[in-house]
Amino acid sequence: MHYFYKKQSVQHNKSLTQYSFQQLSDVWQCLPNPLLLVNGEGHIVFANQEAQHILKLNFAPTNVSTFTINSFLVSDANELISDYIEDCIEDGDYIERLRLFAQRTDYAMLPVLVTLKPICVENTNYALLTLHIDTNYHIEEQRFKLQQISVEQATDALFWIDRNGQVWYANETACKMLNYTALDISLLHIQQLIPSITNENWEQTYTITRECGSCVFETEILNAKQQSIPIEIVVNYVPLSKEAYLCAYVRNISHRRNEEKQLQEYAHQLQLKNEELAQITYVTAHSLQEPLRTISSFVQLLQQRYSNHIDAQANEFISFTVNGVKQMHSLLQDLTAYATLSQDKCLKKTVNLTELVQRYTTLNNHVINTNEVSITYNNLPTIKGNQQELQQLFNHLIGNAIHYKSEHKPTINISATCNKLFWIISVKDNGIGVNPDYTKKIFKMFNRLQPQQSTGTGMGLAICKKIVEKHGGQIWHEANPTGGSVFNFTLPYKNANNNANLPNNENGLTKSAA
Repeated sequence: MHYFYKKQSVQHNKSLTQYSFQQLSDVWQCLPNPLLLVNGEGHIVFANQEAQHILKLNFAPTNVSTFTINSFLVSDANELISDYIEDCIEDGDYIERLRLFAQRTDYAMLPVLVTLKPICVENTNYALLTLHIDTNYHIEEQRFKLQQISVEQATDALFWIDRNGQVWYANETACKMLNYTALDISLLHIQQLIPSITNENWEQTYTITRECGSCVFETEILNAKQQSIPIEIVVNYVPLSKEAYLCAYVRNISHRRNEEKQLQEYAHQLQLKNEELAQITYVTAHSLQEPLRTISSFVQLLQQRYSNHIDAQANEFISFTVNGVKQMHSLLQDLTAYATLSQDKCLKKTVNLTELVQRYTTLNNHVINTNEVSITYNNLPTIKGNQQELQQLFNHLIGNAIHYKSEHKPTINISATCNKLFWIISVKDNGIGVNPDYTKKIFKMFNRLQPQQSTGTGMGLAICKKIVEKHGGQIWHEANPTGGSVFNFTLPYKNANNNANLPNNENGLTKSAA
């Protein structure tokens, strides 16, 4: 216990000399604090009722001279309280907040703060001691006990290991986990518990922990039956006054390992099911196309040969049948394309997005001129991806912008921005836009941009979403503030060249009606 007290010199209190010892003792008896009056020889000459209660004294207040103050107030530094009494009486020192232990007659120790004040009563100098229960000590003692309990009852095992790898301490959780007693485990070397630790990598572990403060890794630990237990271990470097130790927190991750294996097995089974479903979808869609072609051919042949023998309504029915077959054929083609995306891996090569847009304008020149479409594109990057799939992505987005045009001449702008994490490609048009009620549904299978229109299979944007996600990005729709739609999709920047391929002129390339 440390002494931290306030000391100052004062004159003896002469104002009390006019009072007799009996008068003062009557007053002191009424005070709530324990009081002791001690003479120069260290004998207690008076103790009020509160002091007797605290110290478990059992005698008359004025019949205590046979007891010395050293018998009741002690320190843990082997210092005598009588030395402070002597300074107080002879030198007039006023000593405040002296931290001691009060040893009661039942030998219990009580932490107290003692104040010593010189006093003169009936021409005799004394030291008046006022005792205060040291509540802070109780708080610290309780906190220490709680710390001990929390360490022993912690859910993680705890080990203290010295520089050489010797185990010095293991908490109760560690002993239970490994089936060792606290004594047995403290006699082990870390290599006996963790066989993967050698002299060389122990030195590396110690050095890394010392330099970085801590390190984390997974390994296996042996219990008393030499059975391996998978663990996660967090090692902290703890420098003490003379030596440094490693404090290791160890957690049994057997349950987590089992869950990971189960999740891997579930994921594998799910992957097989998805591949099987995609294969069934592909085969079904591909196989149905031949019967549809047969139906379409014979219905058209029937119309050609017998158009003069049937009425107008019959011809109309035949036209409905042919159109329905064509619609079904387009739908099966899109289903086949979607199923192919689910099966094929994304083989990434260098792809210039500007060339993809140029290829679209070249192959669809007649549609662009017929609809008087203006297409501008600038600053499109060169990335790593699947060229065929990305071409399909632009074909759908640009084709939708033309197909769902408004009364104005279609204008389509394709741009790209980068934030060092990913590219954002935007395809903006001035078409009829998308009904706000359908913005969250348009990327699902068999959902069309304009449900009231019968044209289209409702697979185009679902295919776009599949392609973008396959390349590690996302796609979403926004309304164009000036009318129309903006389709944005992202592509990872790490798969792109740092310098985007610039267009052939400063203002961007333009493809429009001749």
